Amino acid sequence: MNPSDALLPFSPPPPSTEVTRAQQRFLGLTGHRRPPTESENVDLTSVCLSPAAWGGLKPSLDAPGNFTGGPLYGFRSGGILYVQLAAPGGYPWWSEERSPLDLDARYSLGWSDCLRTMTGDDLGWIGQWLMYPDRNFPSIAVDHNWMLQGILTRLIDHEFPLLVMGYHDGARSVRAHRFEYGSLEIVPLSLTSEWLTIEP
Repeated sequence: MNPSDALLPFSPPPPSTEVTRAQQRFLGLTGHRRPPTESENVDLTSVCLSPAAWGGLKPSLDAPGNFTGGPLYGFRSGGILYVQLAAPGGYPWWSEERSPLDLDARYSLGWSDCLRTMTGDDLGWIGQWLMYPDRNFPSIAVDHNWMLQGILTRLIDHEFPLLVMGYHDGARSVRAHRFEYGSLEIVPLSLTSEWLTIEP
């Protein structure tokens, strides 16, 4: 391959008419939404993070001291949430009293629009992540309190889980939760390394 080939413009996917979750949430737009496929409709049981997602989380994991969080981008298939990218919710110095569930609308719209330009509708906003200030894990009840805050605005629900990231015994770790459909029952999700690529 000629090295200059890598510099050629990419070919963006065809424009989509589907309204994104970010556009619905921050702009109040309504419109056509593609119905979920049979594989997407399966209740979530586990989560898989790509190396790129872990790479995006590393700066926050290595900088304890504040609550932090943001949106997760990826896709779901067969009961597994495949997290391709983890984004911040905005720049931390924009708000002194920022909750890890707070998202800057313009920043999050920019992330979603950029990913859509690059991948079409293959990757979407699929959940939330947060880290505690010491990057360790308190009791599960603390996670559940954040879940209950997130469901008030439908940021977290049965489709869009919460992933709590941090270190356990010196190793990076994840605790993942979703709500049971139509209730406030909180369901834990397991972590898997079974990665599935997006079919062309």
